[in-house]
This record gives sequence, C-alpha cells and structure tokens, in this order.
Amino acid sequence: MSTGQTQRETVAKSTQLTWVAYDPDKDVERTATNIAPQGSVSVRRHAALVSAAARKATIAKNNSIMHQRQQRRRRKPPSSEQQESNRVPKARAKAAKAGVLGRSRIGLLEIAFDKVSSSDLATYVSSLLRSPPIGLQQPSMSLKAIRTQLLDAFTNSSTLFQAALFMSGTHSNTCGLPPSALHADMGTGMILLRGATMDAIQTAVVAENGSGTTSVAIALLAAWERRYGDRQSYEIHVRAWQTMSLCPGALEVNSIATLADLTLEGFREGLNERSTTTTSSLLPESRIGARRYPASLPPGFMVFSADRPEAMSLLHLVAQDATHVPGAVDAPARMRKVCVENMAWGASHSISCETMPAHEDSWDQAELNALYHVRAACISINGVILQATLDAHGMELGMDLAAGLAIHTESCKHLRSEALMGTKYQEVAIWARFIMCAISREPSTDRLLRSFLQLQGVRSWNQLGLLLERHLYPVPLLEMMSHKLYNQLNSGQIDQLVHR
Repeated sequence: MSTGQTQRETVAKSTQLTWVAYDPDKDVERTATNIAPQGSVSVRRHAALVSAAARKATIAKNNSIMHQRQQRRRRKPPSSEQQESNRVPKARAKAAKAGVLGRSRIGLLEIAFDKVSSSDLATYVSSLLRSPPIGLQQPSMSLKAIRTQLLDAFTNSSTLFQAALFMSGTHSNTCGLPPSALHADMGTGMILLRGATMDAIQTAVVAENGSGTTSVAIALLAAWERRYGDRQSYEIHVRAWQTMSLCPGALEVNSIATLADLTLEGFREGLNERSTTTTSSLLPESRIGARRYPASLPPGFMVFSADRPEAMSLLHLVAQDATHVPGAVDAPARMRKVCVENMAWGASHSISCETMPAHEDSWDQAELNALYHVRAACISINGVILQATLDAHGMELGMDLAAGLAIHTESCKHLRSEALMGTKYQEVAIWARFIMCAISREPSTDRLLRSFLQLQGVRSWNQLGLLLERHLYPVPLLEMMSHKLYNQLNSGQIDQLVHR
C-alpha cells in the first residue's frame, strides 16, 4: 500500500469519526468584522450544518468503529503504557519518601491519577452519578469524592483541562459588567474555548485515546449544552458518550445536569478554600498592620483590604503565579489549577457560582473595579506562564493561545480604568492594562496607556519596570514584550504624543 493511499485513508478515518462540524476560523473572522452575535448563532447551530441523514450515518459509523476497538482492547493484554500508568501511584509514593518526585511519562496516555486511574475515570464518574440523584448541598461522601476526583483529573489531562477551562468561563464577568451588556449570545471567548474543547476531544478520539478522560470530557460538554447551550448539541454529545468503551450505560438526564453543577460547584469550593488558607502561608500582622496577605504576594497588591473572601482568593491566586517555577515536576498540574480557578473567579463566589448583582453592590466599588483589573491581567499572564510550563515539559496546549488572549484583551476595553486614576488603585490599573497590551497588542488603547503613564510620572523604562515589578511580573517571560510596548508608546517624548 502506498504512503499517499495510507494518508488518504487516515484523513477519511478522522472525518468519519467527527460527530461535530465546527470551523473556529470562521467564527474568529465573524468576530473581527463585529458580527459576534451571528457568529455565536453559527457555532451554537454547528450541528445543523450537516444534514440529519449524514449525521445519523456518522454516528452509526462511530458506533461500529468504537465497538470494533472495544473488542480489540478486550482481547489485547495491557500495553506497556497502561502498565506504567498502574505503577505511577506506587512510584510517586516511593519518590515522595525520598524527597524526589519523578516526572510522569507524557504522551497519548495522560499522567495517571493518584486516586483513580484514567482508564477507570468514566466508570467512576458514571457510578457516582447514577441513582439516587444527589443535591449539591447534601453532605455526601460521593458528592465530595466526585468533586475531588474531577478537579484532580482536570489538572492532569489535556483533554479534560480544555473542557474545564471552557466550563470555568460559564459565569465569567471579566470587566465587572453583566454578559448581557456585552453580547446578545455566547461571548467570543467562550466560542473559541468551546471550539478548542471540541478539537481536543476529536484529536483524542482519532488518536484512539477515547477512553476514560475523553468520554468524561464529552459528558461535560453534554452537561454544559443541556443547561446553557442547545438541545441538538446536547443530544449529539450524549450519543458520542454512549459510544465510549468504558461507559456502563448512558447517563440519565438528571445525572448529566448534576455533572455540570458538580463541576461549577467544585470550582467555587476551590476558590473558597483559597480564601480560608491557613495562617502559615500569610505574612505576619506586624508587617502590614491588621491585614493578612499571602506571604509571596507582590507588595503592589497590598493596597487591597482583603476583608472579603473573594478578594483573598484572588490575591492567593496572584501569589501562586508569583512563585511558579515552570520547570518544577508538578508545574503543569499546578498551573492548570490556577488557570481554571482564575477563570472561574467571581466577586460573588462565597455565596454562588453565578454573578450576584446585589452582593457586588455592597462592595467598595473602587476595590471591586481594581480586582476585576487584577483578574483580567492574570488571565493573560497565566496564558504566558502556562505555555512556558508546558514547553518546559514537552507538552502541548491544544488551542490557539495567541488568538484567545487577543480576544480577551480586546474585551477588556470595557474595564473602567479611568475611574481608578487618582485612587490608591492607580498603579494596579496601569499595571493591568499595560501588561495585557504587552502580551496581546491592542493599538486602540495606545492613547489611553500614554495618558496613564504621564499621569503616573513615568519618564523612563526603568521607572516603568519598577512599577511592574511591584506587581505580578515574571521578568524572563514578560520583560522583552513589555519593553517593546514601552518603546512603541514612547517613541522619544510621551508628552508630545499625548498632546497630538
């Protein structure tokens, strides 16, 4: 058989395995021409682009292919990768005793989970979600177990991380404005994350890595579509879930809904735990009066009162970024957790997964506005740190990070930065807007940035560098791009540029 023929068959095979027709480039193009609502509708109705007959044929073909794979897997002895996955928890325990944690093998099989192996995850999730239905507020061991296991899986699986990142943005409130004030339907950032999740799942299925983590990722998408998306996409994802080899029967409707709720509640619990971190990781009161900040928090953020749990959780996430070492053994899982929690952060997380306007109205509005600046800047910085971390470990992100951060920076033009000028949060606002634009160039904000630098009295790169270093500023990753932006803004005399 010729190489060309083999390649053609491979392409045909991957096409047959596609249960969702989706082209993210088209939606990015639509967004660039300011017709995001139509782009959103296009994505939300992507399944309708394929005829009903073709879709049924694809699903039937998938069922046949997956059934054949299941039969082959049952007959084959455990592979060397699977045997290695089973040995990883024991190896980690031995390494921990010796003070050295060895790197897990990275490839199509993800890092094995400490509690439940990746091959058992789908069965584990299904068994815990089956009858009787459980309420989110019930003190249930199963409820706590599945939350813990899901969050652990999100940080150790590329496919599940992509799904978790998408779900964590469900109630995202980047600029302190309700989503309805910015777009009529799904936001552009969510469109991109949704498409990236579908691509990650499709890649895993085509690579015959469609067990365990992949099936749970499909179930998460189905859960999200049922609650926040459209019925047609939900049904497609459920049928895809049913074709996976380790699913002991289809999830019931109530179970699918519970899976989405458990995931979002798990994000909220993680943030609440951040806000109640033990005092051993806090600075002594004598250094900062009566306030208790994370020990590694950069000094520029100590202007916040930190009286509310939402402020404290965000400051703890900043402190995690400030101490992150991309080459550390646990760095990928650690950074993924920070990324998901930062994306899920909201100013009402102590009481709800959703934005609660009445709760936010009770805040000091200047502090709340400044916190939204911090959270927005951290999304961009986390993207850079995550990419550096994955590169250090030979791993791939699986999405167009540059496009995602550009969309994020463009959406942050709604941040009310001018309102913070002349307040104690002025430096925080300047740091946030400058760093986001350094990472993702946004020329429309040049005049605004110049005016902020003039107001701050910045007359040299050294002065600006000191301001950035008082905040979150990983120099090896951000210095070059920050210096480049400063030169573009400056071009000799800031005063002349501002008054043109």
